[in-house]
Amino acid sequence: MLINNLPMHLHINYDKKVRYFEYQSNNHVYIEREEDFINKNNYEILDLTSKNNKMFIGLHPRIYHNLVDNLAEILYLDQYFKSNSYWGDFEFILDSSDIPNYFYMDDGPTFFKFFLNVLQKKHVNFRIINSAPKRMQEINDIDTSSYPNKNVLIKVNNCAVIKQGDIKLQNFILLSNLFKEYYKDVIPNKTVYLSRNVKNANYLNTERQKEENDIEDFFKSNGCEIIVPETFDTFEDQIKYFSSVKTLIGLTGSGLLNMLMMLDNSNVVEIYTPIESSPFDPITRSRNKTLSTHHFYREVAWAKHHTHISIKNEYKSNTKKLINNLSNNKILMGLLNEKN
Repeated sequence: MLINNLPMHLHINYDKKVRYFEYQSNNHVYIEREEDFINKNNYEILDLTSKNNKMFIGLHPRIYHNLVDNLAEILYLDQYFKSNSYWGDFEFILDSSDIPNYFYMDDGPTFFKFFLNVLQKKHVNFRIINSAPKRMQEINDIDTSSYPNKNVLIKVNNCAVIKQGDIKLQNFILLSNLFKEYYKDVIPNKTVYLSRNVKNANYLNTERQKEENDIEDFFKSNGCEIIVPETFDTFEDQIKYFSSVKTLIGLTGSGLLNMLMMLDNSNVVEIYTPIESSPFDPITRSRNKTLSTHHFYREVAWAKHHTHISIKNEYKSNTKKLINNLSNNKILMGLLNEKN
C-alpha cells in the first residue's frame, strides 16, 4: 500500500452545521443532511470548525490534471503558506472521491505514486479523505450557487473561495523545475514518437487512429523510437528517459505532457487532433458528449522554450492520408532527416 490507510468516507461539520460534502468534476457541493442519515451510514465527522487552517483540493485520476492541477498547485500553495506566518498551522485535505482504490496499490499508476512521494518528500502536511463514495451520489435539486470554482479554503471558522486566474503557466514551470531534480548531465539525442496503442480510457475516442501501427511504422522507418509512456516501471524512470529526448512527436493528448521533462529549447511536433471528451454537467447530473481540442500543449512548450510545430489532423481522419501529409511536411521531415 502506498499509504497506511485508505481514505475514509465521512460527513463534514461545516460552520457548526452538518452538511454532506461531495466532490465532482472540480466542484465542491455542500448539501445539508440530517444527523440520523450520518448515524445510519456510520460515517465519520470531519470538523471544519477546528482551529488549524485547511485547504480542500479534489484529486484527479488523469495524469495531466493530477500533475498540473493537483501537484503543482499544492506545491505552490504549500510554499506560499509556509512563507507567510499569517496562516499558522496549515493542512491540505485531499479529497479522493474520483480516485479508484487500485491507485493506492503498489502496482497502481506510476504518476499517482510519484504524486504521493513528492508530497512526502517536500514535507507537505496533508491527509487523504473520501467524501463522496460513488454509491452515495443520489442527490437531487442542487443549488448551483453552491458550486465555488476550484479550491475551497477553510480558515478557522470561516470559509472562503480562492479566486483563480490563469495560473497554468506558473504550474508548468513549477513542474519542469521539479522534474529537473531527477536528472543531471543529460545530452538529449533521441527522436521519439508517442504511441497511443495503450488506449486512454479517459476519452470517448480512445481509438485515436484506426491504423496506429501504420503511423508507428512510418516514424520507425524514419529513425524514431516508439515509446508508450504507460509502460515505464516508475515515473522517475519516465522523467529520466524524456530528459534525453531532443524531438518529441505525438497526437494531441496527455502524452505530450512529457515535454515538461525534456531539456529547454527542444522540439515538439504535435499532430493537432481534436479530442472528444465527456465533461460532467453538475446541473443535469449527466455527461455531455462534446468535441473539443486541447490547446494547452503549445503553452507547455512556450513555458519550456521549446520549438512547437503543429500539424493539422482531422478527427477520425484517414490514416493513410495523414501519413501522406506527414511525409510531405518539409519541417517535420527536416527534423527526421537531421536525426538520420
